[in-house]
Amino acid sequence: MELHVIRTMTNIIPKYTRAIFHILFIGSLTCKAEAEQFRYSSRFLENMSGNEAASLALLSDDSAQLPGNYRVTIYLNGKPVETIGKKNIEFSYAPDGSEKAGKKLFPCVNYTLLKQLGVMISKYPEIAKFNDDENTCIAYNKIIADASATFHFEDQILDISIPQIALDNKPRGYIDPSLWDEGIAALFTSYNFTGSQYSGDKSSGMDGENNNYYLNMRNGLNLGAWRLRNYSTWQKSNEQKSSYDSINSYLQRDITPLRSSFIMGQYNSPSAIFNSVQYKGIQLSSDDDMYPDSERGFAPTIRGIAQSNAQVTVKQGGYTIYQANVGAGAFEINDLYPSSGGGNLDVIIKEADGTERKFTQPFASIPALIREKHIRYSVVLGEYRSNYQGDRPKFVQQELFWGLKHGITVYEGMQLAERYKAVALGISSNLGLLGALSVDATWAKTLFKNSAEYTGQSYRFLYAKTFPGQEQICRSLVIAIRRKIFIPYKNQRNMTVLIAVIIRIIII
Repeated sequence: MELHVIRTMTNIIPKYTRAIFHILFIGSLTCKAEAEQFRYSSRFLENMSGNEAASLALLSDDSAQLPGNYRVTIYLNGKPVETIGKKNIEFSYAPDGSEKAGKKLFPCVNYTLLKQLGVMISKYPEIAKFNDDENTCIAYNKIIADASATFHFEDQILDISIPQIALDNKPRGYIDPSLWDEGIAALFTSYNFTGSQYSGDKSSGMDGENNNYYLNMRNGLNLGAWRLRNYSTWQKSNEQKSSYDSINSYLQRDITPLRSSFIMGQYNSPSAIFNSVQYKGIQLSSDDDMYPDSERGFAPTIRGIAQSNAQVTVKQGGYTIYQANVGAGAFEINDLYPSSGGGNLDVIIKEADGTERKFTQPFASIPALIREKHIRYSVVLGEYRSNYQGDRPKFVQQELFWGLKHGITVYEGMQLAERYKAVALGISSNLGLLGALSVDATWAKTLFKNSAEYTGQSYRFLYAKTFPGQEQICRSLVIAIRRKIFIPYKNQRNMTVLIAVIIRIIII
């Protein structure tokens, strides 16, 4: 009966209102379907354009929308990306364009957009092969684990979720090297002068004068990337004539791409493994001052998994030392400031729904530990320099520290001269609750002028452990064992035999 009435009315109602009336009728049917799902026939809509009638399948799914090109605001892990803003994005039902169950739209994300979002392209060869290709849609959600996208159609927002571990996160305090300034040209000096003058008379039994003067100067010249430095002293007294000594003079410049420093002139060799010696020559070594404060020294790497867009907080001793928002999936925190030599780090993961998960990561630090993925090195070629009379042999020294995963650092070094050779190997590890430990061994061989040859080994064990909340803390235990005849390069001209066992415990 209802359909008969409608067909009768269509002869009276103008043609351009028929479609509207049919839609209103379909809407009245949905009011009767509270628990039952209906499929609506497009035959109720009159075909006015000569094309096939529009499909009503999408009306059965509240989350579905028609595919096409939409101008959307780009979000990353729940926050707008201001450097991108709004962007025209093509949406389809699936990455390959085919219709799948649910009819949810999937964005066409190309190489350029992934790069703008900060994805670590070098970590994913499947993405890197599309270098600067803006016409290819990349199924990034199949390449990057736990990556996804949500299209908020009502707000025209595309929220792309990418795990923090897949992003090229810059450490706190990072400044792009292109913004570094070499400074102005300058000539300067700093000095410290001390002196004393004493005059006596015969009545005091100290007749005459006693004068002493001492001056040290640190002079410098800055010109472009080059730094010229000089350290000099001058002294004079009644017993000693005026004397001037140049302690060292050297020319230095930074090698920015290598985060290193080049030095030429009179300088001291690094002492991370071997004893430091004065030399005249050249040196190339890594420079920790070229890293942001959050990447200097040692601090553990914290890893975890977030179930949603979460807030990660790190506390030590009740104080918050780190806080950041991460996307769903795996995350990695590697830019903690080295706040102390050890202790417990309390990690709190607060999910989007307010739930919290907590865990504790203990750590300890010793000098032989460096951060994960960091490399510290030095290479010296020079001639031994000393104020004492004697030979000035030429030598080569090299040291290398390499930070690996799981808080492990491996290191090695060598010293080579005409009549002296030494090789060192070592490993150090952050053992978490057990503290930190390093073990290294050095093998040395010395040939004296009288053709006497001496060989020996040195073994060193360094352990550190912090006990939070205790009044006395065992911070360092050093055991050095030198057996047979071990002679450091600095003392290789002496005949003293070094056979010793040294144990040092520092209690704070």
